[in-house]
Amino acid sequence: MSDDFKVKSLAKAVRLLECFSLERPELSIKELSEMLDIQKSTAHNIADTFKRLGYLSQNPETNKYFLGVGLLQFGYIINNHLGFRNFFLPFMEKISSLTNEVVFLGIPHDGEVLYLECHFPTGSRSTRNILGEHAPMHCTGLGKAMLAFMSEQERNKYASGKLKKFTERTITDKDVFLKELELVRTRGYALDNMEHEHGVTCVAFPVFGANHQIVAALSTSAPSLRLDEDAILRVAEIMSTSLKPAQYIL
Repeated sequence: MSDDFKVKSLAKAVRLLECFSLERPELSIKELSEMLDIQKSTAHNIADTFKRLGYLSQNPETNKYFLGVGLLQFGYIINNHLGFRNFFLPFMEKISSLTNEVVFLGIPHDGEVLYLECHFPTGSRSTRNILGEHAPMHCTGLGKAMLAFMSEQERNKYASGKLKKFTERTITDKDVFLKELELVRTRGYALDNMEHEHGVTCVAFPVFGANHQIVAALSTSAPSLRLDEDAILRVAEIMSTSLKPAQYIL
């Protein structure tokens, strides 16, 4: 544990919560102790405390822990405090109705995309709630749209890290990736052409704050068969026109 933390025990407890993810929603005490490199007794004491507070729950069949409903209150407070959901929903609804595709809203968080909201077109059977989910920046439309308009230092730092390969289209070379970000800056929007998921293409636009710093991005996502070159240009035009009142007023 880093010496930078004034309350190391608190930092250790928070790190335990951060061990849980979509890929590993349930974890045993052994797994938690190994992931944090701490004693099993310490991991158990932290997990048990969180369980008593309602921030962790325990599967009675496996005895593994998972995130509890007590944490939902924080997501609700943060989402409403940021005001992003209420502010952007009308724009998302308009884009979704004009494109007949799903629209996502995300913000940068710890070097990843943090999804805040999505809007499905009328008649869609999908009702997936993505609040709180994370995704990489280098292979998603949202991530590239935001990263491209961050400082050169931030872009270089990200590109110098490991660019994980998800599909055969994922850009994993630093120089190629930086050129891709320059293209995004020139074009004004980003594309994810099956770089994160097979068969999925996204068109994404950045959103800037009053200080002209990136604060969020919105993307239209659809099956790649529906988003050929002409369709991408059409969606980009719809998004550009629809988002003009929102891109610089936060």
